Amino acid sequence: QDPQRGSPLAGLKVLEPSSFVSASFAGTLLGDFGAEVIKVELPGKGDGQRGLGTFTPDDNERNLWWMALARNKRSVALDLRSEQARPVVEKLYRWADVVTENFRPGTLERWGIGWELLHRLNPDAIMLRVSGFGQTGPYRERASFERVAQAFSGLMYVTGEPDRPPQRAGLPVSDYTSGVWGALGILLAFIHRLRSGAPGQVIDNAIYESILPAMKDDPAVYAWSGKVAERVGNKSANVAPGEAYRTRDGHWLFIAPTGDNAFQRAMRVIGDR
Repeated sequence: QDPQRGSPLAGLKVLEPSSFVSASFAGTLLGDFGAEVIKVELPGKGDGQRGLGTFTPDDNERNLWWMALARNKRSVALDLRSEQARPVVEKLYRWADVVTENFRPGTLERWGIGWELLHRLNPDAIMLRVSGFGQTGPYRERASFERVAQAFSGLMYVTGEPDRPPQRAGLPVSDYTSGVWGALGILLAFIHRLRSGAPGQVIDNAIYESILPAMKDDPAVYAWSGKVAERVGNKSANVAPGEAYRTRDGHWLFIAPTGDNAFQRAMRVIGDR
């Protein structure tokens, strides 16, 4: 029995020459909903993500983070830089509905397997391109990883206690958020293709930009008044009480009664204690 039968993305074919998290998580999400995903890994080394994270104590080959990120995928060992790999790449390009990559801008073009080749061989194919600072602009050639994106987006500046240095978020939110936006962009391009018959499109996804929609009204406030948002720890300018509190039995309790109704109910509960 086909485990993907009835899945909304069954039949969608994804080629994933990307590595680590950002673009790869987009493929993970598509695979969760039935897409067929083939990951391209460097022979003898594999994806760099295979070496990051926690290995199970009984087997050094079982990387728990990799297992989560690579679920629903098959892998092929292929050196994209090699001229000998070109026929295989072209065959995979003709096969794919979607190609995801997160090399530094211009890398696939230097290898002769960029968007122009994909579009010529397979005009309907969609390409997701994830990079630190986008495919165009003054920073396009700069390398970047998740923590750099947190800093450049402003997320790190507003995270932490007011009397301490800026603090990164404890989890790779830039990478994973970028993957979510990437998957959404792929689906939008796919729907557009189905509705209009238009050819495939390129999705330009800068990792730091994935965080900007989550910055609430801070950029707008700065543009309007020049006020820079500062670190406030667990507190909020809009919600009180809203913080982590230590209980008498030594546990931590976080409350955030947002809105007047929630505040009133919280105060009644506190008053009953």
